[in-house]
Amino acid sequence: MAKIAIRNYTFNKATKQVTFTDYANIRLDEILLITNVTSNVIIYNFADNTKGGTVSSNVLTLTYDTTSMNNSDKLLIYYDDPTVSTDFATQTTLAQIKTDVDKIPSSPATEGGNLASIKTNTDKIPALGQALASASVPVILPTATITTLTPPAAITNFANETGGNLAAIKTDVDKIPSQGQALAAASTPVVLPVAQISTLTPPSNTGYALDASLTTTNTEIGIVTETAPASDTASSGLNGRLQRIAQRITSLIAAIATLGGYTSASTAPGAAQQLPLAQYNSAAPTIVNANFTQLQADVNANLKTTEGTLLAGENLTTNRMMVQQTNSYAHISTSTTTTVKSGAGFLHAVSVNTLGTVASTTTIYDNTTGSGTVIGVINTLTLSGIFVLDVSFATGLTLVTTGTAAPDLTVSYL
Repeated sequence: MAKIAIRNYTFNKATKQVTFTDYANIRLDEILLITNVTSNVIIYNFADNTKGGTVSSNVLTLTYDTTSMNNSDKLLIYYDDPTVSTDFATQTTLAQIKTDVDKIPSSPATEGGNLASIKTNTDKIPALGQALASASVPVILPTATITTLTPPAAITNFANETGGNLAAIKTDVDKIPSQGQALAAASTPVVLPVAQISTLTPPSNTGYALDASLTTTNTEIGIVTETAPASDTASSGLNGRLQRIAQRITSLIAAIATLGGYTSASTAPGAAQQLPLAQYNSAAPTIVNANFTQLQADVNANLKTTEGTLLAGENLTTNRMMVQQTNSYAHISTSTTTTVKSGAGFLHAVSVNTLGTVASTTTIYDNTTGSGTVIGVINTLTLSGIFVLDVSFATGLTLVTTGTAAPDLTVSYL
């Protein structure tokens, strides 16, 4: 059995595996040491439980995290091979050690690896003397040590957290108001000496109401008890003008109540006085020019006031309204289908002026075509004269006339 340096291997940083390519199987207890000479970091040590591993066939899976390394990094692997003699192993080992030593860089401190890591950590050691927490080395004492600590003896003349100078200072500091403008109750009082007050420059008062202008404004507004002006156009303060408006509204209410001869002595319908719609008088009232009057009612409260002039359309002789029909007409003299009107309307009459010959008839439809709803049928072969219907139609008015010789018709409609 001899310790030899393994030359043939593959390294996978992602899976943290080293494959011994010259062996089909390896034993974990025969792997002595593996060093990443590129980074100067020991990644396997049989005597360090944080740098161990597991074996499967000829593959060693490391405990150490190698993901930050490179697959091409050079590894120095020492393996205790039981199949190699001691003499041969000694010669091979010495030669291998020389080869490996030659790989060590001349200035390892500049090559990174452990020395660079050590320097990074030593830079964290603070300077001597007291320092703030952010510039100090953290130290955590175990509970057993903390319980054995002896507190310092009482120190006199030091400020205590409660009571004493610190408490008094805190009370005064709490009086400092927040920044920005504040009401008087939340402000720090400041008293200026007379000498400083006399040197202060007052602010510009442009656009501000002065005492003199306020006096003028008060006069224009008027006092609360100001008397209303004698007329609507007389000069007055605002309060006096409002008094005048109130008086005029009162007068207007009284005037409305007396329209048409209604007075406070009259009895109006309802509990309160209201403007009556009509008034009963046993004799018709007499009024003079420019006077108002109200509607008149009879003893049974029926409105009896009539218009004094005739309306347009009245028969002035008989004093009656005249009603005059204004129908349209259509003349038909051939055997055909005639749409007299489209849409709703009113059929007043059909006048058969001349009879037709050979099976002559006239059919009247409520439609815009010669079919559908039949309003009536006239035998225009034997019947003549005026046929008054006075009926409404909804869709239209269409007449179908037949006969070897067509009848002659006049249709009166709206």
